[in-house]
Amino acid sequence: MLKNFFTLLLILTALCTSFAFADKNSDNFVTTEEEARNCLIRAKALMASLGLPVNRDIYTRIEEMDSVQTHFSNSGVSGERTIAFYQAHSPEYIMISKGYPFQKTTLYCVHELTHAWQSTNCPLQEEAISEAFAYWVQGQAATLLGRSDLGFSTIMCSGDSLEMEVYQYLNKLYKTGGMKSVIDYVTTTVKYERK
Repeated sequence: MLKNFFTLLLILTALCTSFAFADKNSDNFVTTEEEARNCLIRAKALMASLGLPVNRDIYTRIEEMDSVQTHFSNSGVSGERTIAFYQAHSPEYIMISKGYPFQKTTLYCVHELTHAWQSTNCPLQEEAISEAFAYWVQGQAATLLGRSDLGFSTIMCSGDSLEMEVYQYLNKLYKTGGMKSVIDYVTTTVKYERK
């Protein structure tokens, strides 16, 4: 019980500190390692408030967009342009593109921290579940910040994709069973079965 109290106290302290920083800087663009680290601290607090704590130190790197894209492509993942990505090992880090507003960068960190959470709690998921869940969590965090305009619907535009179907299924689970049912689903499902 005492451990839970101290965990809650730590989360509240991180939220208050990072929100105070964000309130002063929410329109500023993230261009330094310190600013990126503050976004990550805030993202960790948001994740914890959603019941998805990532309780390990994860290194942040901030780079120009082209450099982020090169690292992303060299990591063996194919796909479209990316603003941030999570590297699971050697060392574990989140790389973030320079020049995005503080709140957007924080939400990109939430998305990537979701992948870090998944690497521990559900490492065998197919990509559709992994990405849909990361976007879903990002949307939940955006709502907590009062910025639902920065959630999933503004990021994903392919309405008929498998990721979109999984995302909609996660919303349905959330509406009927809350966060616990979503977490139960993502931690026990490896492959999504189309409905």
